[in-house]
Amino acid sequence: MGIRNQRRMFALSDIGRERTNNEDQFLLEKVSNWLVVAVADGMGGAAGGEVASWLAVNTVSRLIHLNVDRLPMNEIMEDCLVLAHERIRHRGETSFGNINMGTTLTFAAIRENESSPDHSRKVFLGHIGDSRFYLLGNDGVRQVTRDHSMTQHLLDSGVLTPQTARNFRYRNVIYKSLGGSREFDPDPVDVLDVPPGSIMLLCSDGLSNYLDAMDMWRIVNHSRNLPGAARLMVDLALLRGGADNITVVLASAGKPRFSSTRPKLPADAGRLSSARLRRRLIARLVRLPGIFRNSAHADHAAVPTLAAVNGGLRTRQVSMEEINHEMGDVETRKRPDPAAELCINKGVLAGKAFALGFNTRIGRVKGEVILEDASVSREHAQIRFAKGRYTIRSLNPADSVIVKGKKVKNEKVLADGDEIVIGMIRLEFKLT
Repeated sequence: MGIRNQRRMFALSDIGRERTNNEDQFLLEKVSNWLVVAVADGMGGAAGGEVASWLAVNTVSRLIHLNVDRLPMNEIMEDCLVLAHERIRHRGETSFGNINMGTTLTFAAIRENESSPDHSRKVFLGHIGDSRFYLLGNDGVRQVTRDHSMTQHLLDSGVLTPQTARNFRYRNVIYKSLGGSREFDPDPVDVLDVPPGSIMLLCSDGLSNYLDAMDMWRIVNHSRNLPGAARLMVDLALLRGGADNITVVLASAGKPRFSSTRPKLPADAGRLSSARLRRRLIARLVRLPGIFRNSAHADHAAVPTLAAVNGGLRTRQVSMEEINHEMGDVETRKRPDPAAELCINKGVLAGKAFALGFNTRIGRVKGEVILEDASVSREHAQIRFAKGRYTIRSLNPADSVIVKGKKVKNEKVLADGDEIVIGMIRLEFKLT
């Protein structure tokens, strides 16, 4: 298995600075003479996000293992998208009480030891959602995938500019995902000719929200090794905010080719020079989502995962009991005292109540409380319980949170009976 050949491929994931669970999953494995890589970013209440993203990468691994020697790769990958969507929909309906769970998926396959007369290699690329695939050469970088997001749609139509898009309140809303809706219309699998020595970079939006394409290119060509580049990118995303889970996968088509001159790092990367800070940041990587090595027929009872220990890689088997514990299952987690809930008072969802935990995120497609309304952004607000009190804050300055008629600027302590307005949804905070 090529995972230990860190000069040619490496993957890293971090829970981020504000999350209590990691909904990202990645895949990095060799199947026959194919290198297969993937990143999935799950969404959904309770443990739904982790399960959706795990089902996506598990489906990719299993189908490629089963069919790699008998079907064309583009057909296998198209089947992966369809089957993953169906599995996520089925799991949401049967195990999570019809919870609205889904995931992005960006995945690629490249045949090793095979090239065209110009030494380029063909990469098969599947994509849905807003995780990304970049291609880095020794002279530049390009983003290959297009986000299936409202922001990208408005950028393409000229309504938004790159500058205004940064503060667009619905920038994290995606209109295509696996499992997100019954209607499913995936884009066809793309085929790319990749120059020799190119580096493929796949990432979740937890990285691309904080680093642009040139940041990534500078870091890779300055580091000149994939593990060092991955760690520095994750560290820099954490330094710049790190509000979401962060995942990056790096893999090269042959021996990596770096730029002839070493570019300068982004200016704020100098703040990461302290070895003490680096050790503290890397120590956060308690468990990384899975590499499904030799697990084509693995089911949910035994999930192969990758752990990082001081930068070294190892694989292990974990039980579903341990997985559920790490997911922080809301049914078994100790509840805050006093307990509290959010109640919807008006509209078609009037009377619906959501129990609050120690850290409750509220959003349209991500969070423990899902409010399916266009006025609510993908991740809108957060209610936290600490030192015997509940506080609420907006997760984005552009997203409005109003308590008792006043907009919350930083963080607001909640009292029993407070009316909260998130987007256009009116809720009541109740102590129970």
